[in-house]
Amino acid sequence: MAFIREGQHIFNDMILSHMQAIQQEHTLAAYAGLMLVGFLYGIIHAAGPGHGKVVVSSYLLANENSLKRGLVIVALASLLQAITAIVIVLGFSLILQATRGEAEQLSGYLEIGSYVLIGLLGIWLLAQGINTLRDAFGMNKHHHKGHQHSGGCCGHELTPPASQLAGNKSLISFAAMILSIGIRPCTGALLLLFFACAFDLAWPGVLATVAMAVGTAVTTGALAILTVKSKNLALSFVKKSDRGMLFAHAGLRIAGGLFIVLMSGLFLTAQLGDEQTQGQSTPPLFKALR
Repeated sequence: MAFIREGQHIFNDMILSHMQAIQQEHTLAAYAGLMLVGFLYGIIHAAGPGHGKVVVSSYLLANENSLKRGLVIVALASLLQAITAIVIVLGFSLILQATRGEAEQLSGYLEIGSYVLIGLLGIWLLAQGINTLRDAFGMNKHHHKGHQHSGGCCGHELTPPASQLAGNKSLISFAAMILSIGIRPCTGALLLLFFACAFDLAWPGVLATVAMAVGTAVTTGALAILTVKSKNLALSFVKKSDRGMLFAHAGLRIAGGLFIVLMSGLFLTAQLGDEQTQGQSTPPLFKALR
């Protein structure tokens, strides 16, 4: 981790020097250089400690077999993080004329909300795992006296099709995963945007922040590929039976849900502690530099 922190220090200096270059000469090369630094900064910043990668990996391990869906989650969550940072710094600080401290306080509140959503997602995964385990033991079978009901045996459908219900639940968890990570602005993006505003270069800062989001998605996407491929490989060794696969998926969902709940609790506790000592410690904006 020391190497990653040192790399972040180097990229901070490079961002400052490129912004100074844009101030002196408004050339395409200067703008492209800043975006390239933002992209590379996103790659190395995403490799550092943070809850996003842990939660995404746990979710994909517990609830996703599709690599395509996993990469979409990574891309949209990274983009939403960038948008959140842009709205906080440009919208809250420049348009509403709020102080940097007030903007950082809003960022802290969003971070708390992010951890709460992540905890709820973990509880949902845990419930899904328990339900899958009940299926494996045959505890979720429904019997009707007299006759069995098919989809339309009584002239109407009693419930929506199972595939529709599964699709709706999958879509909800998909959106919740993106929102829980995306509403927490990346500290590196906040830092970059505050630097940009200090140099009166808000729009170049926005471009660099979007480039940084792409870099973040590259690193997290690589981890998503590794997670999904490893999971599918492990499941290929499971006994090829419906019950065996149910037990495997139940175990992954229960373990993943418990881990996500635990991590959200730890991060939330740490964040609430930071909120209480904010005036006596390093501001949240500069935590990435420590």
